[in-house]
Amino acid sequence: MRTLAIASLPNLTLEERLTLLFSSIEVEELLLKGNRREFDSLLRWCDKKGNKWVSYGDEEYPPQLRSIEEAPFLLTYQGSLTMEGLGLSIVGAQYPNRSLISAASKIAYQCSARGHTVVSGFERGIPLLVHKAAFKSWALLPFGIEHLSLPKLVSYIIEQGGALISEYHPDASPLKWRYHYSSRLVGALSPVTAVFGAQWRTTASLAANYALDYGRDVVVANEGQKAWASKALLEAGAPLISSLDEITQVTQIDYGRL
Repeated sequence: MRTLAIASLPNLTLEERLTLLFSSIEVEELLLKGNRREFDSLLRWCDKKGNKWVSYGDEEYPPQLRSIEEAPFLLTYQGSLTMEGLGLSIVGAQYPNRSLISAASKIAYQCSARGHTVVSGFERGIPLLVHKAAFKSWALLPFGIEHLSLPKLVSYIIEQGGALISEYHPDASPLKWRYHYSSRLVGALSPVTAVFGAQWRTTASLAANYALDYGRDVVVANEGQKAWASKALLEAGAPLISSLDEITQVTQIDYGRL
């Protein structure tokens, strides 16, 4: 496959890699529909220390994304794209109560303590809380990396060997549709998505639905099971869980200690 062959060529710039992957006409179309200035700013961003990128044809590209439709051709990121153990995607309420906070944080902590990687978005509520609780996590950004806030949390994620990942241009603004669209990556990156209090048409419910579409397992936390989308998932057959060990039990996916 042409894209995979490019991965074996070291030290290529982003533009050189695109030229090898595509015809000259395709490259012009790929360069953000002829917006050369925007593409050049992406190249400059990639040259700065700590800023990284990976394309679909690279070995470092997350293999979990290769099987989905609309897989991003290019990911920009900070940190490490080496996923330890299994991924566990955790999504949930934007305004969680104490029981939701405690339950989600406990499972995130236990999952990472056993050598696995917590995956979530980067928004208020359960996503930010589980990044704080986990030893290692991947944060999927619904905006460009230049719009990152919470520098202490960002530093913590990177220092722990995790990553902040975006499919958007580094300068892309945090628009609502991007929050929704990026939910598919949260649902795709792990064999299991755990839902903590999801309402209708939220990023949490979208991530769970994408996970089901991709053939992943979805479980619903006992805390928050009465939330509309969580309740609908239970009625559709999603298992109810209250611990990480129960996730292993009902899905047969082993989140035991590595």
